[in-house]
Amino acid sequence: MSGLNLDSILAEATQKASQEIGKVNILVAGSAGVGKSTLINAVFGAEVAITGVGEAQTKSTTAHERAGSPLKIYDTRGFEIANSDATVGGVRRCIQDLRRSTDENDQIHLVWTCILEQSHRIEPVHQNLLTMVHQLRVPSIVVITQALGDPEMETRVRELAVPNDRVIAVLAEPKKIAGFEIPATGLSELIENSLALVPKARRAAFIAAQSARWDLKEQEVFRVINETAILSAGSALIPIPGGHSVALIGLQAKLIAQINSILGIGLDESGSKEIAKGMLGIMLAKTGGTLAFTELMRLVPGVGWFGAAMIGGPVGGAATKVFGHLYYQSVVDYARKNQPLPSATVVAQEIERNFQSNRSHYESLLSEPGEANG
Repeated sequence: MSGLNLDSILAEATQKASQEIGKVNILVAGSAGVGKSTLINAVFGAEVAITGVGEAQTKSTTAHERAGSPLKIYDTRGFEIANSDATVGGVRRCIQDLRRSTDENDQIHLVWTCILEQSHRIEPVHQNLLTMVHQLRVPSIVVITQALGDPEMETRVRELAVPNDRVIAVLAEPKKIAGFEIPATGLSELIENSLALVPKARRAAFIAAQSARWDLKEQEVFRVINETAILSAGSALIPIPGGHSVALIGLQAKLIAQINSILGIGLDESGSKEIAKGMLGIMLAKTGGTLAFTELMRLVPGVGWFGAAMIGGPVGGAATKVFGHLYYQSVVDYARKNQPLPSATVVAQEIERNFQSNRSHYESLLSEPGEANG
C-alpha cells in the first residue's frame, strides 16, 4: 500500500464514474393536486420533489436535485390551466434556455405531462403543451395520475395526445376505497417507456436515479462489473508481495464508485467515501484481521493463476469480477432499505462471509471474467 494515495485514487475514480453515468433531467408538467410529487417519489424515492434543493428556473418552473444524484426534476409549479399561453410559454422558455448550453447533461431529456384521471377532461393547456414539446423534439409521456381504471378517460387522453406521445395510466401508491385496497399500478410500464425514450447516453443515469425497479439496477451493476473485468484483464501483471497495479486499483476504485452510484449510495452520504477508501485499503493489505482481497482469491481451489502469486492480466480481470459481485451482494440490502452502510471493515467481513458461503458460485465467475450477467 506504500506510495499509493487512496484519497487521490478514489477522487479520480469517483469523478470518472460520475462522468460516465452522467445526468438525466425530467420535466414534470401538471397543475397542483394531480399527484406529481407522489409520482416522483414512487419512481425515484427519497422525496425528491419535496426535500430536493429547489432553484427557480423560470417563473413557471423549479428545478430539484439531491447532492450526489444523477437526477434533476423540473417541476411546473406555475402550471395554470386557465392561462395556456403563459403556461406553455414558460415551459418553452425553460427548454430553450437550457438548450443554450452545449453540455448534454443540461438538457431536458424527457417530459412527463400529468393529467388527473378524476378530472374527466383534457384541458387546452395539455394539448398545447404536448404540441409544443413535440415541435421541440423532446420525448414525452402523458401520465394519467391517480388512475383507478377509467377506460373512458384513458381513451379520451389517447385520442387527444399528439402522435408518438405515449400514454400510461399510473396509480403511484396503493389506495383504499370502501375497505378494499387497490394496489399501485403502472410504475413499471412508466419506467420501461421512459428508458426507451431518453437518449441512450442518459439511460444509466435514469436507472441509477430510479428506485422502483431494482432488477434494472442489478442488470446495470452486472454490466459495469463485466466491463471493468475486461479492462482489468488488460492491466499489467504485478507480483502480489510488491503490491497492486495502480491502474488495477484505479479500475476497482471506479467500480466501487459506479456500484454505489447505481444503488443510490452517494459518496457524500453515510460516510461511504470512507467506506470506499477503506475497501481499497482492505484489498491491498490485512486490516483488522480481515483478509486482503488478493489473499481471499488465493483460497479458491484449483485456480492455477494464483499459484504464480501475480495480480493483473487474466487474474486481475477475474479478481475484479468476483470482487464486484461480492461488494454488490454485501451492500445491496442496505441500499434497498435506504440504510447507511456499516464501516469498511464490516463490509469487508460480509464480503468474506459471502465468499465462503457461496464459494462454488464465485469459482464459476472466475472462469469467464467477461461473461455477461453472473
